[in-house]
Amino acid sequence: MCNIMPKPKPCSIKSCLKPLITSGIHSGIIMTLGDFFAQTYWEKKDWDQIDLKRSLKFGAIGFIYGGPVIAFWNGMIRNAVPRRAPFFEKVIYRVVTTQVYLAPALNYGILGLSGAVKNETISKESFEKGINYFVEVMEKNYMVWPITHALAAIIFPTANYIKFVVLSAVSVFWASYVSTTVMQ
Repeated sequence: MCNIMPKPKPCSIKSCLKPLITSGIHSGIIMTLGDFFAQTYWEKKDWDQIDLKRSLKFGAIGFIYGGPVIAFWNGMIRNAVPRRAPFFEKVIYRVVTTQVYLAPALNYGILGLSGAVKNETISKESFEKGINYFVEVMEKNYMVWPITHALAAIIFPTANYIKFVVLSAVSVFWASYVSTTVMQ
């Protein structure tokens, strides 16, 4: 059907880095807010008990890892789906490939690095502690994200601000779930 690895297009350093940095900032903010929400809502901490350093470290994972991975994936998948393919074929292809390829890699990396947030250092042991939650997180991932992405693509077929806000809101709740799960 589609070639998953399109031919790379030449680009300047600025034009190549811009989506990575933009997505990194966006993911960093979402993950910081998600951890903050996890501490205040799920963990029921008072304002004076909130660990801001933990929230910022969790956000750094989004900035350094999550955002760039998502930006790279979006660029790759955008070029892999033929422009003339039927609309629902595009939606199904994007949702399925994202859940088969991106979701495990993204969650694996975030969970591993989250173990480092909890344990203060990046080591094999801290990475393994975060990975212990991988199956549980992937089960929840498959309950939330395929339907979220499919509905967002169907309801808001073009990339627009409302679609961005809806997916960002779900992402904050998802980040709070991941944070709460790993920080148990």
